[in-house]
Amino acid sequence: MFSDSGNVVAPLIASALLTVAGAAAQAETLGGRPPSLLEYASAEAQLYNRVLAISTYDGSRRVPSLQCNESFAFWSCREEFTADDVNDPGNRDEKELAGVGTISARRDASDFPLTDFGQAESVARASTRFGQLRAEAYAGGSYTWEETRVLSSEVPGTRTITGASTAFAFATSRATEVLTPTADGSITLQFSLTQHPATFFVGGPGGLPNQPLEGFGGGVLDVQVFNLDSPFLYFRQEQEVEGFELVGSASEFRETPGATFFDLTLNLVGGQRYSIVSQLFVEAQFDAAIDFFGTASLDRILIEPGQALSFASGTEYATSVVPVPAALPMLLGGLGLLGVVARRRMGALTAA
Repeated sequence: MFSDSGNVVAPLIASALLTVAGAAAQAETLGGRPPSLLEYASAEAQLYNRVLAISTYDGSRRVPSLQCNESFAFWSCREEFTADDVNDPGNRDEKELAGVGTISARRDASDFPLTDFGQAESVARASTRFGQLRAEAYAGGSYTWEETRVLSSEVPGTRTITGASTAFAFATSRATEVLTPTADGSITLQFSLTQHPATFFVGGPGGLPNQPLEGFGGGVLDVQVFNLDSPFLYFRQEQEVEGFELVGSASEFRETPGATFFDLTLNLVGGQRYSIVSQLFVEAQFDAAIDFFGTASLDRILIEPGQALSFASGTEYATSVVPVPAALPMLLGGLGLLGVVARRRMGALTAA
C-alpha cells in the first residue's frame, strides 16, 4: 500500500465494516481519531487518480570494456549492482491526475540496463468518474537466485552471490461527490465491487537456479459520508483535528475474483450538504494480478416518496423511490389506537 507521501507501507488487511448514520455514528467518532477519508471531504465535486509501479534489482550487471567484448560470463567483466530502495525515484514510476482521465505507470526490463536476467515488472492503472472507480495493479517475475561465475579467464576460481528482483504496483481511484436532499429522510446507497480474473507474468532469471516469490494483493472500496454543515472535532495523538461529522461509512475488501454488493443507509436532514467520499485502492506485490478496472460503482440510490436529491457534479445517478408499505400506516394507526385505549383505562382506574 502507499500513502499520499508515496511511501510503501504494510499490505492491505481484509475488512468489511458498515456504520449507519445518526447518534451511534456520532458517539463512535466523538473524541476519536479522524476518519481515514476526512481530508478529502469537500464542498466541491472532485476526482483523483494515482498510480505507482516499483521494481527492484540486486544482482550483477555487465561492465563494458575492451577486455569483455566477447563474453561477460566472468566476474572480471561484471560488477555487483544494487537498486533495492523502493523509495528511490530511480526505481519507481509514479503519476497522479486530478479530474477525468486514465493514467498508468510501468516498470519493465529496460529500467535496469546491462543486466542479463528477467527482472520483475509491474503495471498500475487508474481511471475515475463519478459513480464509477477503476483501478488495477499487476506485479510479476519476482525471484531470488544464486549467481555463480568464474573469476576470470585467467583465474579459474568461482564466486557466488544471491540475487533478487521484486515488483510492486499500487493504484488509487477516488471521487468526492456533494449531495443535498430536499427533505428529511433516509436514503440507501447501493454499491458493487467486482474483481475480474487476471494474469500477468514475466520470466525469471534465465538459465539460473531461482525461487519465485509468492505474490499477494487485493482491492478495498472505502466509502465515508460527512455532513458539511455539522462541524466536528476529532483527536489525533492528543491534538485537535477540525472536520465534519461522519454520518455513515462502509468498507469492502476482495482478494479473489468475484462480486460483492453492499448498502449504506443514511438519515439525512433536508437542505444540508453531505460529502460522499469513495476510494478504491488496489495493490499487487511480487507476483499477483489484481483487476478492479471499471467495477467499483454506485449502482443505485433508494429514496423516500417526496424526496429529491441534487449533486454538485451534475451526475444523473440511477434513483428509485421506495414506497411506504401499505400495511405500515395501518400498523401505526393500530398502535395509536392501543395507546388511546391504554390512557382511558389508566384514567378510569385513577378516578376509581
